[in-house]
Amino acid sequence: MLVSEYEKCVLSVILRFSADVVPKAIAVELDDDKFDSKGPHAVIYRAMQDVIFDGGTPNVPNMCRALGSNLESVGGREYLQSLLGWLPAIGVADTSGFETWVRVVDSAGRLRQLGQVVDKYGRLYEDFDRLVEQVEDVDAFTANLLQEINKGIGSIQSSYKPISCAVEEERRRVEQERQGKVVDIIPMGWPNLERYFIPRPSTFGVIAGISAMGKTQFALQVMLGAAMHLYENNLPGCVAINELEMTSQRLTRRLACCMVGVDSTNLALGRLDALTYKKYYEMLDYIEQLPISYDDNPNLTSTKLSWEAMAMHLSSGPRIMGVSDYVELFMDEGDSEELRVSNVVRNQRRISWETGSCEIAISQYNNSVMATSNKMGGMFRTRYSGAIGQAADWFLEIYNPVQMVKSNISFALPDGYEADRAYCLIAKNKDHAVGREPFEWVPEYTRFRDVSLGMNEIYRIRKLDYGNSEDF
Repeated sequence: MLVSEYEKCVLSVILRFSADVVPKAIAVELDDDKFDSKGPHAVIYRAMQDVIFDGGTPNVPNMCRALGSNLESVGGREYLQSLLGWLPAIGVADTSGFETWVRVVDSAGRLRQLGQVVDKYGRLYEDFDRLVEQVEDVDAFTANLLQEINKGIGSIQSSYKPISCAVEEERRRVEQERQGKVVDIIPMGWPNLERYFIPRPSTFGVIAGISAMGKTQFALQVMLGAAMHLYENNLPGCVAINELEMTSQRLTRRLACCMVGVDSTNLALGRLDALTYKKYYEMLDYIEQLPISYDDNPNLTSTKLSWEAMAMHLSSGPRIMGVSDYVELFMDEGDSEELRVSNVVRNQRRISWETGSCEIAISQYNNSVMATSNKMGGMFRTRYSGAIGQAADWFLEIYNPVQMVKSNISFALPDGYEADRAYCLIAKNKDHAVGREPFEWVPEYTRFRDVSLGMNEIYRIRKLDYGNSEDF
């Protein structure tokens, strides 16, 4: 987005959500001179500050009164109304991303001020001999330069806030939960997983396991269920998959085969009957309508992902979920594999905080896990870096005896496990329970099924009132 569009995002949030966001703190921290002085936004923001400091609500009528004679110069009431509708116009339904937009506006203003200082002193240096004659005290001249730079961009700013802000946010959250308006979960149709509050907003989750145990399929089905919930309830939002291991065509085939119950080998060999082909094409039509976006660029870096995730959140948002398959394949640079992968997971964790999404990274275990008798890894045996597990808000291990038998992997089945089940081992889950949940695994269709569902169900998609469900 352009800087002016970030400015519009900030103004739109204050106009639309002023009663809930409590923008007084933002109005104090973000100076009006950080907005482009050549446009109307600085004048509008200054009027917002005046309304807020006077104890009023910066809605459109109050803003019109506060702007007074400046109203027409900033575009009139019509422009304020367009700002009110700016977020819906770009597909954003709430305040997610507000702090990021504020930072962008602040950074742009500081850089703009720096440019002005550079231009001013650059002109002085055009006639260097004259400058030397005029400057009697170089120390004073330098100090003045630094003071002008610091005035616009170097003043010490603190991101600390009084605890009262957090307490007030918790009060609002508890009241919303008490009234059933919000739930700390992203519904995706698997009861056994959802009772652990997985997946949930603003978290970074890891799905790990040894090679070829269904990690990618498990993550894809979580993503698919979340996308279906959005679509079936006509909710705003989108989910994303960063696929560094297979093409988009293979990805689509896996999703469709999973949903229909088709053996991909028979599909590739053209051995399906007419009715099954019909069902398969119908499922492709259904998947085509889901709010899923993909990026199968194998050269993706986590820094580029950060920008793309924010762009997606603003243009198609809100970004509900992002899946990365898999984390060790990102093309970031680093002095070691440990540092490289650590940087990747930090960036993904930051995305979850900035967009309010659930970011899910698929991770391989290191080779030492194959030397264990039961082939279990645990949270700190992820390949290259233990920071993967440390950064995670929740960490799942896919343990799949069915697939290990099919792959001729010798292992000792631990006590309490069944050979005909796959398992999701929840080793870490901040603020919520850990545990072990069984899943059915069908290798021919490469799909998991929550055993708490009916035999013919893959998902149970809940409607908006959460009082009814539809089976898939």
